[in-house]
Amino acid sequence: MAHNHSLTQAAQQADKLGVLLMMLEMTHRELDDGDLSTALALACDLSGTSSSWLLEEQKQRGQDHE
Repeated sequence: MAHNHSLTQAAQQADKLGVLLMMLEMTHRELDDGDLSTALALACDLSGTSSSWLLEEQKQRGQDHE
């Protein structure tokens, strides 16, 4: 992933993920398999992008301190 992702974008994606997971917790019994699968795929996308950026940022900051 390119490192042009900002901390603000990572925070926004984490917020979106939190809202999505809260909604899933409240409504999962009402969703059909396709809707649940779509929501889980979105959750994976949101968490993967943010966590990848944070890991890359941590690595770069570690290199800057060496």
